[in-house]
Amino acid sequence: MFSISSIKRVRDALIVLAVGLFGFAQADGPVSVANLPGGGGIVVSDTDITEGGGLGQRWGRAGGRTITYHVNSPASMSALRFSVIQASTPSTAFDGAVTNGSPENMTFNSMPAANQARWTGSAILPLAVAPFSVQLATRFTMTVTTSGGSPIPLAVGPDGIYPAASVLSTGDFKVNLLFEMQDLDLSQTFHPTLDYYDAQATPAGALPNTNTGPVMTGVSTGFYYALAAPTGMTLEEHDAHLTSLFAGVTPKIDNMNGKINFINEDWPLRWNAISADVFDAKTSINNNINGPGGVMPTLTQIQSQVGQLLGQGGNNNNLATKNDVQQAKDNITGILTIMVGMAPCPVPDAGQAFCDDFKSMRQMGAATNQIQSSLDGILIGLNQPTWLAGVQGTLGTLATHNDVSGILIGLNQPTWLAGVQGTLGTLATHNDVNGILIGLNNALAGAATQSSVNALDTKVTGLSAKIDALQGALDSVGSSQLDMIIGPVDTQGSKQARFIVKVSRDGELVPAVITGVATIRTAKGAGAYANVMGNTTIVTLAPGLYDVTINLVKDVSDGSLFVFQASSTLGGGTFFGNAMAAPFK
Repeated sequence: MFSISSIKRVRDALIVLAVGLFGFAQADGPVSVANLPGGGGIVVSDTDITEGGGLGQRWGRAGGRTITYHVNSPASMSALRFSVIQASTPSTAFDGAVTNGSPENMTFNSMPAANQARWTGSAILPLAVAPFSVQLATRFTMTVTTSGGSPIPLAVGPDGIYPAASVLSTGDFKVNLLFEMQDLDLSQTFHPTLDYYDAQATPAGALPNTNTGPVMTGVSTGFYYALAAPTGMTLEEHDAHLTSLFAGVTPKIDNMNGKINFINEDWPLRWNAISADVFDAKTSINNNINGPGGVMPTLTQIQSQVGQLLGQGGNNNNLATKNDVQQAKDNITGILTIMVGMAPCPVPDAGQAFCDDFKSMRQMGAATNQIQSSLDGILIGLNQPTWLAGVQGTLGTLATHNDVSGILIGLNQPTWLAGVQGTLGTLATHNDVNGILIGLNNALAGAATQSSVNALDTKVTGLSAKIDALQGALDSVGSSQLDMIIGPVDTQGSKQARFIVKVSRDGELVPAVITGVATIRTAKGAGAYANVMGNTTIVTLAPGLYDVTINLVKDVSDGSLFVFQASSTLGGGTFFGNAMAAPFK
């Protein structure tokens, strides 16, 4: 156990250590995060490293450069602010060096939002084409948020004229730094400085990955802080405080001992009463379950009655279940739907031969209706006496096998049977008939035979082949190449070149394929020819008409002239064409 004197000795040692540390406090800034009091801090993440390769160019690209900071000991300070260093200025230059006293050094302009500060300036942009140089507005924007993205307000502090963010109690926070430059054509539009510069026709310079210009961007940021003032009690106040704490604890401990003694005496009596109640409850439950009127005898009676319903020995193997009844119902329903004709005959179950002979009620009804229709024109009831005599007279003039023109019907009439039998001797036999007589009441003298039809089909097939050959010959007579006309389209200042391409042959538009688009660059040094199909979008307006758009990328797909190639397959042959055009100026 610690005594009052022991605590005093520890206290005195801590006071000496605190005074020693306080004597080495640092200045109030600007300092980097690593040099803050209380163990400094760290850069948690930096997109210039994770996304920009550490070249220091990320704040001139889309999205800017975002740095996340962590401060190790905010409690060691009474104030902590982050801002652009008050004695510095953000700057942008396009000629490889920032000129002192020029607008390439920006001045603080405004706060577009509560957590944003903006500096503005201007710089001369050299160009490789007319007008060869132009002065454009430049700007730098700093945005401060928490690590979760909530805005951290900025305000001008006592250290200078630049707004600063108070980050003492925000935890980890993010700072986004973005340099932008004015659009060449739209004065109110700004773009990330390095992205927009790379897209312009500028004089040849060092590659971006060399990090040596000619575009120069720069800004300095840092922390400003104030140390927390030391606070505490005097030695006498500290001793009195400890004494009062011990004095307050002693009566509470004595009171607690009395309550513990009471529980020790009271608990055995309460436990004996609870034990008796539990025993009574157990006895009552056993009587309710196993007694004469309990649950178990009732369950036994129910089981016995169910066994009687199921038969001797409780065997229910022969009883139909709900599933058995439902399956029988489904089987009967299936058979009925097959018999009616609502379902096909089941070949896997009945066999193909059975299903070929099987006729559903629907099929039999349809066949009956057809037979009824066929019988409408058949003479029924030849025993009618009113016309029997006429039929007998007509049979005497029946045709022989040379000029048969009708069908003998009703040969069983007894009064003229002898005459019929005599006439039958002159009728054609089966050997005389070399075919099946169909519709003998119709004259067939002028009908074409199968052999004549086959001969005609052969001639038609030959004629079709000759027509195809003639068409191929006609196709080959025309021009041997495609005609292409290229029309440039105004793109309203966008970084694209657009053309309307017309492809024709002998004055007629033909469907074709744009097989190649290339650029010819002559602005810098010797001419160069490059394929730009990868930067090209082709839209078919109609067969032979195409909308071609080329995304212009500096030193990749830009150029003075563009060459287009097309091909088309016509009449079994392939034709080619090409043309050249300059973009719209």
